[in-house]
Amino acid sequence: MVKFYNKNYFFNKYFLQLNYFLIILFINYNNSSFIQENSENVQIKGEWCPDGCSCTTESPTTLDCSGLDLDTIPPTWPSHFEIFYIRNWTINSLEKQAFRRFQYLVEIYIFDCQRLDLIERNAFKQLRKLR
Repeated sequence: MVKFYNKNYFFNKYFLQLNYFLIILFINYNNSSFIQENSENVQIKGEWCPDGCSCTTESPTTLDCSGLDLDTIPPTWPSHFEIFYIRNWTINSLEKQAFRRFQYLVEIYIFDCQRLDLIERNAFKQLRKLR
């Protein structure tokens, strides 16, 4: 059996494949997570993750700040997280409405905070989504 191919057929075929490759490459570049660092925070997909913490951007969004030498939750921290881990902090107390900015919180895990001896009434007030 003899097959005849037009020279332009191969050119068009590979040119088309190259176009698809470039389009896929462009889409993947635009969808990739953008990470930018500065002195205090790491930006992940347009949201800030505090220095010393690890964050996830997939739902549920998670803020895990284990082992930080903090006595309060910094007011500059982002508030868009759904799950918050406070582990092994030097915090002494959770003040009234300590989590008021974290309106999306569904779960808060506080453990191994040896100095924590007071949780004030209404520390978790206004967290309507908290389970």
